[in-house]
Order: sequence, then C-alpha cells, then structure tokens
Amino acid sequence: MKDLIMTSISCIIPAWNAEKFLAEAVASVQSQSHPVDEIIVVDDGSTDRTAEVAAALPGVTLIRQENAGVGVARNTGIAAARGALLSFNDADDLWAPDKIALQLAAFDADQALDLCFGMVEHRDVRAETPDMRQLKLPEGDVPGRLIPNMLAKAGVFDTVGLFDTARTTTVEQEWLLQVREAGLKEVTLPQLTLVRRVHGENMTLRLAHEKRQDYKIMMEKIFRGRRAAGKSPAASHTWQAGDTNKGTPGDTDA
Repeated sequence: MKDLIMTSISCIIPAWNAEKFLAEAVASVQSQSHPVDEIIVVDDGSTDRTAEVAAALPGVTLIRQENAGVGVARNTGIAAARGALLSFNDADDLWAPDKIALQLAAFDADQALDLCFGMVEHRDVRAETPDMRQLKLPEGDVPGRLIPNMLAKAGVFDTVGLFDTARTTTVEQEWLLQVREAGLKEVTLPQLTLVRRVHGENMTLRLAHEKRQDYKIMMEKIFRGRRAAGKSPAASHTWQAGDTNKGTPGDTDA
C-alpha cells in the first residue's frame, strides 16, 4: 500500500444508550489534526436518544439495528466502511487530537505494518457521591492495545475474521488474541492516543460477573484452535498492563 497519508480512513463507533457521551466522542474524531474520511455510528438498539444525537451530527452516517451486542455492531460498521484503513472509537471515549496523524506516520515509516496502537489515559468522570465505589485505575498514560485505540489495514479483518458475536464482554480480547495467533505486525506508539472515560455505567463494570465466564470460554476456544493447528495449547502471550481491557473498566456500551 503506497502513500498512506492519502489513504482513506473510516471510523466506526458502536453505541448503546450513549446519549450523554456520543457527541463528544464524535467531536474528538472530527477534530483530528489529520481527518478521517467517514464516521459510521452504529446504534445498537438504544432505548434513549442515542440515534437522535447521532442523526443530528453533521458528517456522520447513522446505521440502526436491533440490539445485538458490540461484536455485531462493529461488524455492521466494517461491512459499511469504505476506508482502506479502519479505526474505531467507543461511544464514551475520546481520541487524542493527533491520534490518526501519529498512527499514519507509523504506517508510512513501515509499509509492512498491519496495526498500530498508542498510549491510553483512564479518566474517572463519575459524579462524586458519598457512597462512590473506589476504582483502581491505571495511573498516567499506559500502553493500550485496545480496539478504540487501533488503526488497522482493512485487510486485517480478511486475515483474522470479524468480531465474535456470541459473547459481549470478551469480544475485544478474543479478536486481539487472534491477531497475535495470525502473526500480524503491530506497534504501540509512546504517545497518548486515547482517553477512556470511566462513568460508572461502562460495560466492564455492569457485566463483571459475566466477563469471568466469557473469559474462560474465550481461552478454551483459543486453546482448541492451537491444538488443531498443531501448536502448544499454552497461551500465545502473557497478559500485560494495557494489552486489553482485562481488569480495567471503560468498555463500549454496545
């Protein structure tokens, strides 16, 4: 792929009941120092004004679907996207102003690169209450191997496949594990590229009990795949801080 600076970029934002945060999430994409070419918001059967908010935002393509989960919502966006490079944001998170410019520079420097990530800040935006639950969030900027923090060649999804649609809480981890299983080339930049807003209703906080079971199912699936390929059933890499959203709140609420 030549001259990536001129390559079209799509941003896909799955959203479920995100009326409070969606406009700011979209604004962080639209205010990039290097603009994206299209923004697709997939309303995953919201029961609030998410769809109305998205429809009122200029330059946004809105797709509405029955509630089916974040995996289906992301896949719907991928099917509609026209960009040669695909990016994602969560409806409650913010891109740093130079996210795309920094990641494009990495692709220009290495034409063999498949995916690019960056650093993440976890920001507690909950209203203070006397009984506020204490959350242990990472301090400072940490490496963020996360879907909303990613810029990837569209062909990566031909190699790895789309997002899992059977579960909700481990969609991100499973797909990122499959990226490593496929041996694709990736890099995590040392600059801040994403702010994750923790507001108390994030999916990880709401579905913590479900995530434990989903994680077990995910790892069993990975191990079966490795055995079928004649590889060691041991995990393909060690979990590291910021690798995925395992143990840190702030997921897409789709």
